[in-house]
This record gives sequence, structure tokens and C-alpha cells, in this order.
Amino acid sequence: MQLKARRKITILPRTKVLRQAKIERGLTVGQIAEHLGLNRTTLEHQFSGGTLWTLERAQQIAEFFNRDFDDLFISIDLENPEHFFKARAA
Repeated sequence: MQLKARRKITILPRTKVLRQAKIERGLTVGQIAEHLGLNRTTLEHQFSGGTLWTLERAQQIAEFFNRDFDDLFISIDLENPEHFFKARAA
């Protein structure tokens, strides 16, 4: 059996945008976690930037808010971080 190579990607939240999306919906992180069947404490840490996001969780949150992934998160390919820094400098 051959293993697939995994890309090393870090997902960073745009915390202010996430907070605003939550406020616009009038929901607490606990209510979001309950609706999605997630652990409230973990999600609170993720919303505050204290815990890393998985790609799957970030996609789930973007879908929940009906927002584009890139509006809510920044993804950095750790194997090619220069693409991130070039994009940020432009």
C-alpha cells in the first residue's frame, strides 16, 4: 500500500471577520458548536486564534456562514511559503 503525500498547510483565522460573521448571525460560539455537533471549548479556542484550525473544520465554518473560505481564513502552504509572502507584499 502506498501512502499519499500530505501537503503541509496552515490555516489561520481572520479573527475579526469571523467575530463579525458570528455577530451578524446573532450567535454565540457555543450555539454554533451545538448546531454543527462540535466541541464548544475547542471551537472557542479556534475562534480566538488560540488553537490551529484543520482544513475540514475551516471549510465547515465557511459553509455554515455561507461565506467564501478566503474571506474567513488565510491558508499558507508551508512547503511554498514564499507564495504567501509575495501575495501579502503585493
